[in-house]
Parts: sequence; structure tokens; C-alpha cells
Amino acid sequence: MSGSTGNRRSIVLVPLLAALLLTHPAAAQRTTLVDFLEAAEAYDAGLRDLTGQASILQKDSALARARFGPQVNATGQVLYAPSGSGWGYDQAITNGGLYSAVVGASVPLFRSFERRARTDAVVADRGVLRTDIAATRIEVQRTVTALFLQAHADQRVATLAQQELDLWRSEERVLAALVDRGIYPQTDLLVLRSGLEARHIAVKRARTRYRADLAQLRIQCGIMDTATVELDPPALQDTVNFDATRSPAMRRFEAERVRNGIADRAIDAAYRPQVDVMGDLGLNAVTAPDIPQHFGGSLGAGLSLPIYDGGQRKLAHDKVAIQEATRQVQADHYALQLEARHARLRAALSDADSLLDDLRAQLERYDALVNIYRTELEQGVLKMNDLFNVLNARTALLTDLVQAESDRDQVLNELIHLQ
Repeated sequence: MSGSTGNRRSIVLVPLLAALLLTHPAAAQRTTLVDFLEAAEAYDAGLRDLTGQASILQKDSALARARFGPQVNATGQVLYAPSGSGWGYDQAITNGGLYSAVVGASVPLFRSFERRARTDAVVADRGVLRTDIAATRIEVQRTVTALFLQAHADQRVATLAQQELDLWRSEERVLAALVDRGIYPQTDLLVLRSGLEARHIAVKRARTRYRADLAQLRIQCGIMDTATVELDPPALQDTVNFDATRSPAMRRFEAERVRNGIADRAIDAAYRPQVDVMGDLGLNAVTAPDIPQHFGGSLGAGLSLPIYDGGQRKLAHDKVAIQEATRQVQADHYALQLEARHARLRAALSDADSLLDDLRAQLERYDALVNIYRTELEQGVLKMNDLFNVLNARTALLTDLVQAESDRDQVLNELIHLQ
């Protein structure tokens, strides 16, 4: 009986597990630069904070408009002051009580200039914030790309180290056969095997470093994954035309110029006459029996006109003027720095391309020499020291080549994300 019950449970559980696997597929592993950039932008706390500030500014804009619309308030009060023979408040003060229920409304008039100044200030703040978001996004992209390039370079080093190991193994097999035939001494084979062991260690070291840098990249992007994957080539695209004015930093200077102009106009707006119209409807009575006879209303208007402020208006204008002059000096200085950095990176990129051409040409010569030495080795006429020297030199050259390619990509990364 228990066996049949267990079989029935298995029949039920198998389809259930299959359904769960279908509805919850394994998460796709991220291997491309775009994958990591998307994850980093979604994870970065700075970007999320700035996005939240942008949402707050949208509310501030609506709040600034609402403050200059009609305002309606309701107030109510009940006060009873009992009195007797020889005690109680003076009736001339309290009237014996107070019964009040009033709905009042006020409307600011001729205040469009002030409303526009406040809403424009919020719009200017949003413009500055948009440049901050753009600058933060570019910095996140630059940082993540740099980490990706480093991890990809480590991956290439590990791959090349494995290829070198395979090359040494093939040479070992050839040399071992020749040693057995008595063409080369046993010491040559021992020397080669010593180099082979060094290549084993180099492979392990390269793979360990790759896993460490891959883990650092994932931490930066907020990716909870420990599997070792093969990264796709980054395929960075060089910028065709450089325009310093499109830099987020330069656009921020422009947004600050607009904000200073709005702040200057807002000073004058605060000194214009302010007119408010108010009214109310309700009841005001001092005794409860009189309430039905004391429903009514009132209308009124208020005027505010600044006459003398001790020179504050001029001082406020002077303050904004100093801020604008400082901003202009900083913008000019930054523009020059940006152009100089761009020129330096362009020169560094050209030098990197030239170095890569030389290293690749040298690698072709080494490969040709290795092929010649392999033939001589099979013929038994090669001096083993020559083979060891060229193999070691080729290994060092491959390391230099990968490093030069990584350095070139890092320069290109800085150039793409220059701001």
C-alpha cells in the first residue's frame, strides 16, 4: 500500500517539477559589454539617486504653479465663557462666547511674473540635473568598460598561455622521440620539460587573475554570479568627430548660465507690487441663539509694495553677477582642458596603433622562425638553446602584445567617454 502511494506521489511531482523548470528558466549569463553596462546603470546608486531627484523636481514645478492659484480654507471655533455672581470673565472682553464657522478664499492677482520666475527656476534646476545624470551615466560606463577590458585582457592572456602550453607540449613530443633515438641528449629534454612546467604555472596564474577581475566586474555591476564565462570581444567604436560643447560638463556650464539669468530676473520679480483678493462666507456670533441671524460674508484686497530695503536688491544682483563671471571663467578653462585631453588621447591612440603594428610584425617573424626550427628539430640539426630562446621570446612578445592591445582599448575607452 505504501509503495503505491509513493508511486502516485512521484507521478504527481515529476510534471510539477517540469512545470517549475519551464516557468523559471535559468538566468542568461552576461558575456557582452552591453550586458554589463545595462546591469551597472540599473544598479548604480548615484544614478538612482539623481533619477529620484528628477522626479522630485517635477513635483516642485507643479507645486510652484499651485501656490499662485486660488487658496480655500475652512476655519471654525466655539468659545463659551460662563460667568456668575462675583466670578467670570469681563463680558466686554469675551462677549460671553464666540461661535464661528467660515470658509475663506484668496486669489493672488498680477503675479504671473513671480510665478514664471519660480517655475523657470525649477526648469533650470532640472536642466542642471539632466547634465549631472548624463555625466554620472558616462562615468559609470567608463568605469565598467575599463573593468571589462581588463577582464577580457586577462582572458586573452589565459588563452594565449594555454596555446603556448600546447606548443611546448608538441615540441616535447618531438624532442622525446629524438632523445629516444639518441639524436639529442637527455638534458635537452629535461630543460624543455622545465619550461613546460613553467607554462603550466603561467596558465593557472592567468586563469586565477581572470576569475578575480571577472568577479570585480560583476561586483561593480551588482551581478550575483560566480560562474566562469567567456567574455565576448568589446568591439569599441572610435568617435568620429569630437565636439566639446556636447560634453555633459560643458552643458552643465550652459545650464548654470541659464539658471543665473533666471535668478537675476527673480530678484526684480520679488520687488514688484503684490495684490491679493480675499473673501469669506460663514457665521460669526457671540451667543448661540443669535447664530441664525449672523450668517454673512466679507470681501477684501491687500497690496504689498517694497519701498526701501537697505540696498539688498543691488547686492543680490551683484552676487548673481559674480557667480556668472566665475562660471564663465570656469567654463573657458574647462573647455581648454577638454581640448588638451582630447589631443593627448588622440596622440596616445596613434602611438598605440603604431606599437601594435610593430609587435604583430615581430610576432610573424617569430612564428616563421619557430616553423624553421621545428623542421630543423625533426632533422636533428637544431641547437636546442636556439629553440628555447625563440620560444621564450615569443611568449614574452605575446604578453606584450596582449598588454598593448589592452592599453590601446583603455585609451579608446577614455576617448569615447571623455567629458
